[in-house]
Amino acid sequence: MNVEGDLRSTHLKHLVDIRRRYTRTPGDCFFGLWGVGDIHGSPAVGFLHRGRARSPEIPPAFPPEVLSGPRVHIPARDYLLFRGPLQDAVEWEAADMAPGYPRRINSPNLIWPYDHAWFFATEIDLSWTGIAGISALVGELIADEVLDIEAVDLDIEVPYWRK
Repeated sequence: MNVEGDLRSTHLKHLVDIRRRYTRTPGDCFFGLWGVGDIHGSPAVGFLHRGRARSPEIPPAFPPEVLSGPRVHIPARDYLLFRGPLQDAVEWEAADMAPGYPRRINSPNLIWPYDHAWFFATEIDLSWTGIAGISALVGELIADEVLDIEAVDLDIEVPYWRK
């Protein structure tokens, strides 16, 4: 369903459509984005270039008030916190790396609606997304032919990699 830390855009859009039906607050959701280097711009990120004295200055992906704004802190992770409609999960409005070079920001790592009806967490270093919600939502996701979802028992070890 995803690569390390990032849901495929087609799957993310599909999940947004499904999740919208299982919350009373689709217009008010929270998103956590793990703050990797390219979000902060130069000198954390640069271009490979040929024949230039130095790489062009790369701006931060978001304005200073976002980068210094609210965060979600959990052990070993620090996420930028965003709030908006569920549809915002599909595409970030991040500054281009340079003119003509759009910045690709991974999908939100954490997503939950204001009414706490469900919670999704895409682990930044692994290729899975954890989903919690009412049984009707989980059942619909497991039965969905587009998605690759399996139920896990949280009383036993979560299968990080399939064998």
